[in-house]
Amino acid sequence: MRKMTKVELIVEAVYIKRVIELLANDGVEHYTIIEDIKGCGTHGLRSADDVTEISGNVYFFTLITDEKFNEIEKDIANFIKRFGGKCFISDVSVLEHE
Repeated sequence: MRKMTKVELIVEAVYIKRVIELLANDGVEHYTIIEDIKGCGTHGLRSADDVTEISGNVYFFTLITDEKFNEIEKDIANFIKRFGGKCFISDVSVLEHE
């Protein structure tokens, strides 16, 4: 088992490619994306447009080292400030196959 930092982002679907490019430029290569998430937050109930699917939210997460997070924290904060969304950071233990 090893300790990692879990970075979770919820952003509008139209911005997910920007998230991927931003983090790829910072050396983050592995991630998971769940599209068309639904929920109710400070902006009320959110779900994708049934026809175009462009107004929905996307959930993105990656596991990285603490050192890598320290390198990219400012980029993520600038992204959220410019495009909106939420970012959650947590310390996790990862059990991996050998």
